[in-house]
Amino acid sequence: MIPNSGPAEPIAARSPRSKQENVNSILEFLHQLPKDLPRGRSDSEWTKLIKQRFSDLGRLNGCDICPEESSSQWLCDLVWYREENEAVVEVPLALESEWNPSWRSIRYDFEKLLAVKAGIKVMIFQDYEDNLPELWSKLEHGIGTFRRDEEAETYILAAFREVPHLFEIRVIPPTA
Repeated sequence: MIPNSGPAEPIAARSPRSKQENVNSILEFLHQLPKDLPRGRSDSEWTKLIKQRFSDLGRLNGCDICPEESSSQWLCDLVWYREENEAVVEVPLALESEWNPSWRSIRYDFEKLLAVKAGIKVMIFQDYEDNLPELWSKLEHGIGTFRRDEEAETYILAAFREVPHLFEIRVIPPTA
C-alpha cells in the first residue's frame, strides 16, 4: 500500500505517452532546469522544482505520483505508478536525487534505483569535485553488474555541474 496517496487530480490528457517520448521530455526538462534556476539557489529549491515538474509529467501520462505534497516518500524520492482495483500494476518511472557529491551518498540513492522495477530510472546528482568520469564509470558498472530486466529499463544519469551551470547527461538504454 502506498502511504497517504490517493488518485491524482483529473487531467485532460491522461493517456500514457511512449517511453521514448517521456525520455525526450525528461532530457529537455533537465537541459532547461539550470536556466530556470539561477546560480545561488538552494538544494531544496532544486529538489522542489524537480519533483514538481516530474510530477506534472507523470500526471500527463495518466500516473499517480508518490509522494504527493501531503504524503510520505515511497521507495524512491519520486515514483510514477498506476493502480487497478486497489493494486499497483506498474511503475513507469522512479527518480532519486542526491545533492551531496560524495560517492557514498550518491551510491546509497543509486542502489535504490537498481532494486526498483521501473521502465525509466532517473538519477540526479551533483559533481563538485571534477570527478565525473569516475562517477560515470561507477554508475555504469553498477548498472552492468546488477541483474536487471535489460530489455525494459532505461537509465537517465544526470550530473549537475555548478561550473558551467548545466547538467551532463548519460542515457543508458535497454540492451535489447
